[in-house]
Amino acid sequence: MKDSLEEVFKMKAEGYGKMIGYTILALECLKEGEKDIIKAKNLMNIQDYIDFKNDIDHMVKEMQQKNQNIFFDFVPELKILPKVEKLIKALPLPPPDDFNKIIEGQSCLDDMIPKEVKLMVDNYKQSVSIIIIQIMSFIQSSLDKYENDITLTQYLNSLNLPTSLEATMTMSM
Repeated sequence: MKDSLEEVFKMKAEGYGKMIGYTILALECLKEGEKDIIKAKNLMNIQDYIDFKNDIDHMVKEMQQKNQNIFFDFVPELKILPKVEKLIKALPLPPPDDFNKIIEGQSCLDDMIPKEVKLMVDNYKQSVSIIIIQIMSFIQSSLDKYENDITLTQYLNSLNLPTSLEATMTMSM
């Protein structure tokens, strides 16, 4: 709003007080945001934010000084200034009732997973499947090397011997 008023001021030399008002409004918003800046330290550079706020503060003081000495324009109260129009850049969709419900062949939760994580999960699944194949081949080779219940059963059957003592006890009684 200040920038649009600045264009009008350059052409008609009016509206300097409103420009000061909008700049003060911006400064107040920055001061309000500075209270919670620690919460956003991972998202932005705090020093850049503080420097920007200080630049706006310096600009307000400079504009007020010019207004007192040169322009003599009325600076309206911040409540009187027309509100800044809010532009809705995206329409958020409400979350679905059931996140596990499949929509268009895809689960709703799958859309929330970042691509990097999906790639890491796929790599993990591939490495696990390779390890499982290696383990199974090791078990199979070990079963072939050593005697196990299958080879013992086959050996006993080849000698026509019973595979368990219980079977012989029940047959003899």
